[in-house]
Amino acid sequence: MKKKSDQRMTKRERIVQKYSKLKHYEKLDIKDKDQIERYKNQLIKLDYMGYKRFCFNLKYLVQFGKDNDFSEAVKMIKEAEDQRIKRNKRNVSNDRKNWKKKR
Repeated sequence: MKKKSDQRMTKRERIVQKYSKLKHYEKLDIKDKDQIERYKNQLIKLDYMGYKRFCFNLKYLVQFGKDNDFSEAVKMIKEAEDQRIKRNKRNVSNDRKNWKKKR
């Protein structure tokens, strides 16, 4: 999938290349090519939805996904990401309030 140096990869090609790395799947003992393709397709969908944390999302898909149904896993990923965002916003606002105390 290499291109000439004068041509750039499209966004879709970069995403597919990112999620095609087998080392992440092998860490979770996923070796079947069909299974890898299912996970990869779901990870690409999540990436387009804005959930870009590869290893985190893959672990949730493996843990909560049943056969080809990843709806429960996607729901859990959304909840975890919302909690993470709220926690980060709260930490940033606390830092802004206490900036004088840090000096």
